[in-house]
Parts: sequence; C-alpha cells; structure tokens
Amino acid sequence: MKKLNYALFLLLLAALVGTASLDPVALDKFCIDQVFSIPTGDGNDTKALIERINQRHGIRILYRAEENGLGSTSYKVVEL
Repeated sequence: MKKLNYALFLLLLAALVGTASLDPVALDKFCIDQVFSIPTGDGNDTKALIERINQRHGIRILYRAEENGLGSTSYKVVEL
C-alpha cells in the first residue's frame, strides 16, 4: 500500500505542475527533483520521503534506468 501511495503522490505532483511525458524516467526524475527542491519549514516535512528515496537509492536507480535504455533523465518543463 505504501508503494501505491508514493506512486500516486508522484503522479499527482506531475499532474499539478502540468507535466506530460511518454518517458517514464524523465517523469520520475522531474518528480524527484521537485521533492528535493521543496524547502523544509512549518507544515512542510519532506524529510521522511527524501530519506526513503535515499535509502532505496532512488537517484541511482533513475540513472541505471537511463543506462539501460528505459528513458532519459533529461527533461524540459513546458508551460501550457
């Protein structure tokens, strides 16, 4: 269930910022970049999510996916 919640969080985050992509690696990289760029403060605790990403080598997995031809970690955000 936790994996589903995390996946839904990333999909919702992508939808909120108007992301559309056929490249799953680029979409995941964008979502992770957004999570890491959120400033910590009152009412905004991303520490647990960032720790989980780091513990599971989330960034390295993205680059391995790129190396294996599953997509690209490069992306361009286009406002609609």
